[in-house]
Amino acid sequence: MSCNHPEILAPAGSIEALYAAVRAGADAVYLALGSFGARRQAKNFTPDELSKGAAYCRLHGVKVYLAVNTLTFDRERETLLDTVETAVGAGIDGAIVQDWGVFSLLREAFPDLPLHGSTQMSVHTPAGALLLEQMGARRVVLARELSIPEIAAIRQAVSIELEVFVHGALCFSMSGQCLFSAMLGSRSGNRGYCAQPCRLPYRVGGRECYPLSLKDLCAYPLLSELKAAGVDSYKIEGRMKRPEYVTAAVEACRKAAAGETYDAKTLQAVFSRSGFTDGYLTGRHTGAMFGVRRPEEGEREALRRLAAKAKKERADIPLAMTLSVREGAPARLTLSDGAHTVTVTGAAGERALHLPLDEKTAAEALGKLGGTPFLAEKIDCEIADGATLSRAALNALRREGVARLAEARSAFVPLPGRQVSPLPPCHVGAAKPELWVRAEHREQLSDCDLSQVAQVILPAEKWTENAVAELPRACFDEEKLLRQLSRLKAAGCRAVMVQNVGQIIPAAAEGFTLYGGAGLNLTNTDALMQAERWGLSAALLSVELTLPRIAALGGTLPRGIIVYGHLPLMAARLCPLKPVIGCKRCGKKGSVTDRKGKRLRVKCRDGYTELYNPDCLYLCDRIGEVAGADFHLIYLTDETPRQAADAVTAYQGSAPKPSGATRGLYDRGVE
Repeated sequence: MSCNHPEILAPAGSIEALYAAVRAGADAVYLALGSFGARRQAKNFTPDELSKGAAYCRLHGVKVYLAVNTLTFDRERETLLDTVETAVGAGIDGAIVQDWGVFSLLREAFPDLPLHGSTQMSVHTPAGALLLEQMGARRVVLARELSIPEIAAIRQAVSIELEVFVHGALCFSMSGQCLFSAMLGSRSGNRGYCAQPCRLPYRVGGRECYPLSLKDLCAYPLLSELKAAGVDSYKIEGRMKRPEYVTAAVEACRKAAAGETYDAKTLQAVFSRSGFTDGYLTGRHTGAMFGVRRPEEGEREALRRLAAKAKKERADIPLAMTLSVREGAPARLTLSDGAHTVTVTGAAGERALHLPLDEKTAAEALGKLGGTPFLAEKIDCEIADGATLSRAALNALRREGVARLAEARSAFVPLPGRQVSPLPPCHVGAAKPELWVRAEHREQLSDCDLSQVAQVILPAEKWTENAVAELPRACFDEEKLLRQLSRLKAAGCRAVMVQNVGQIIPAAAEGFTLYGGAGLNLTNTDALMQAERWGLSAALLSVELTLPRIAALGGTLPRGIIVYGHLPLMAARLCPLKPVIGCKRCGKKGSVTDRKGKRLRVKCRDGYTELYNPDCLYLCDRIGEVAGADFHLIYLTDETPRQAADAVTAYQGSAPKPSGATRGLYDRGVE
């Protein structure tokens, strides 16, 4: 990292964007190879382009991080390992990972490869970052919803590096907690194929608006505060963006980090959504954070100017050069960048027939470094009396010396890899899976026959005796969580369902039995084995799995699936209704209506908001087709006691699928 400011980390969705980032002054770039990056629709890199781009970055002293930040399936395990092996062979400096199974797998396969926890891991608290640190992560990319004081609190708790987004698009949902695109059309945001339904218009209170579309983030005026909070890397979003965008964003970030004035007008012209916001970082969660994309004044001219900059080589490597010319001996040129030194020899010096070679003439020839990343900071010439060397010979020395030094700067030693353990056999599952029921409150179950229900799950704030306490999907206030856990323990609660990785260490410390919720995004055997190492006694599988993939999962951790319920499509720190109709008019019964007239229920949780699928997931009539599960969960939200009882009865009697219900992704899966 720079000694003057935190690392400036730029997006590279193509090799052209990589060149633009380096030439604009980035300290590092992040990119994807193959299909495991969270921007799979970007151009991304071929193996040859990655090798070429990584060498170019090493030449300039810029680091390269590979994005492997998607959820994966067991069948992709070998391809994933081959992809990372190829990237390691190209000389990457680290990998950005979302999937807990991928994280543990790469720790085994490439123990010396620095791993960064992706923002898709939904790390909101010190305990979440601490879990990553204990697992061996070098860095954590913090959730975009955090304020600067919340970031500072995490800094006080861990020693790993903290990476924070400072510019680019903001999702309405917390990263890693969105199923909207997947449920809508099988394009999973967790697997890099988000269709961006949040950018569409919806109706709220009879009015068409964009209640799920946020302005782009721009935190450049806050860089000094972020640095003081302990941030190690300023991250710019935009692997789907063009090279000109990368140039503008990196230049602005570099100037802002140096305390200089940056070109805000050009930055907005290149790409913005009704301007910019810093609402999360400053804690100002208002309607001013929302915006949509519209053509910006001056965009075409800004792009033209930036395109020229993106193609111009950046001369940012100072050289010390020493030339030695003697009659009858090969001329020698030594070049040093302070870390690497090379010496080349050329034509022999000759006795001058007219004018001998002088230092000014020699330095002028050697200093012509245009088109290279080098600049001549110091040139010393040792020229014997009466000796000379042709201009052509001096140019040849310079070219060969620069090429040799560039080669030395680009060289690297590949990290060693290891054989990984094979996956364990398929998990057989229970002959008769248990029935678990999750409800909003105990009264909702008043009409239910619970005699065959193994576990009742209630939100932690509504917990009653003999139930499992469901912790919130989002957790920003760790002290509040600790108090909640302490109260639950004192009241006699013995088990909790963790929905966020930041809850695992605190809940385990209180001695609770831990069950994993759907918010942990467990999609493969390696992830299930990692959950077992965390101390989980059982866990819900991701609803993005198909039934055949569920049946093929291995490992010994008991696992379950949701067989009924209106599932959360988004978990967000903002409310989509408050800026439009206000809390009073909503009355905690609000919704947004899509273009097909379907109402997505909005529910305020403890410090965050969830949007629910209007179509009920229903698998009660196909229980016999589900293999590999140990329990089935009925997920109740707004059902009346009678409707809740009907759901339990439907499961027990394998009742046919009602009209309007959905199989979710269990049949069609996700891309």
